[in-house]
Amino acid sequence: MDDLMLKTKRYLEGSLDLLVEISPIDLSAKLPYLYTEHYRFYELMLNEENYLLFEGRKAISGKTVEVHSKELERRFGYKAVFLNDHISSSLRRTLVEHRVAFIIPDNQIYLPKLGISFKEQYLKRSNKKDRLRPATQVILIRALLNREHHPVTASEYAKQISYTAMSISRAFNELLGHGLITRAENWKERPINWLYTGRELWEKALPLMINPVSRSIWVQFSQKASYCVAGISALARYSMIDADDFVTYATISTIAKNNMNMIKIDKDGGSTERANNLQIWRYDPKLITQKDIVDPLSLYLSLKDNHDERVQISLDKMMGGIQW
Repeated sequence: MDDLMLKTKRYLEGSLDLLVEISPIDLSAKLPYLYTEHYRFYELMLNEENYLLFEGRKAISGKTVEVHSKELERRFGYKAVFLNDHISSSLRRTLVEHRVAFIIPDNQIYLPKLGISFKEQYLKRSNKKDRLRPATQVILIRALLNREHHPVTASEYAKQISYTAMSISRAFNELLGHGLITRAENWKERPINWLYTGRELWEKALPLMINPVSRSIWVQFSQKASYCVAGISALARYSMIDADDFVTYATISTIAKNNMNMIKIDKDGGSTERANNLQIWRYDPKLITQKDIVDPLSLYLSLKDNHDERVQISLDKMMGGIQW
């Protein structure tokens, strides 16, 4: 399989979480020379449904691609899908206007018959490729704490957690890229297998993991907060460190914004009774813990850069108590 076909296969599998098979076919005896001059042909199978993939080899107009696509479908009875490693804005516009299916690996998928329009043509390269996305970190921490090491597909995992199968599949691909899992190639859906478990997995993943805390605000609650206890308040429950004179909680911004029983205050203006510190996290801590306190691994990640010696001693004690 050449580089473009391998790239296409991985892109489709990673984006759609489908079983993808691509194999070259020789249509020179069945088509006019005009077609074989302009295109290479492949049989594309998505979840056991056949498509005719035609790769553009030369510069060609959108109208020509449209006409050739319809003729290929008429001759062979399969949905035709145009493939190239790049696409101009004018060609893309023409193909979309005429509902011509196309794939540009690592850039765009347009399969109107399947209701798929996945466009990323303006994505910028991230400077944080060495850090995990929040959803990926949730999956990793759940695996460590709950020993979720059994093979599982993205759609199966999505039933356990409030992320879409697409988000789970992208997280799995991120773990795959960092060498923490493998994904089966010969299944309709691609289950994962962890390459490491327990402390070994934690130590290999730690350099990739993010601080879950995005920012903190001071608030007052008109009734008892239902958020997870976090920060030093949580560490005091995992160790012998003295708690602060206020309680720290954690949640995500969308939940905090909808809390009608909370008001934001300016504690910097002076001492305020009943003030609480609310950490806005990059992922919902309740996706990992069922308790009223954040999980110890996320807590460690939120406090590991704290320079207070008491905090570091307490973190060491907490981590020493984890049953890997």
